Amino acid sequence: MPFCPTCRIEYLSGVPTCPDCSEGLIDSLSEVYAFAAVLPDDGWVGVCNLSSEIMTNLVKGALDTNNIPSVIAPAAFRELGRNESRPTSARTARTVMVPKEFQNEASLILESMLGDGFAEHGAM
Repeated sequence: MPFCPTCRIEYLSGVPTCPDCSEGLIDSLSEVYAFAAVLPDDGWVGVCNLSSEIMTNLVKGALDTNNIPSVIAPAAFRELGRNESRPTSARTARTVMVPKEFQNEASLILESMLGDGFAEHGAM
């Protein structure tokens, strides 16, 4: 089903433009975020830290499925500008980041996925 790139509303097939803003519809909202920076800026927030690559990919997939743009920031990114030493486990952890406007929705999805473990990995 097509989406409006501006309103992010999903429409039925066959609708060519958004009736609210007159934008041409696209097949996937991921097209809208394809231009996002490789490294997030101040508009992005961390929603959880994960050390498992498998769990990181599952979380990223769940956010993508719900049309929430996200990036996985490696430990090296999080530690830029810091001189403090971190244990190896903290250095291999990955931070899942989303734009600030998606933080609450992403947290709800992650809480449902991680259950009691969300307090350990999330709530940043």
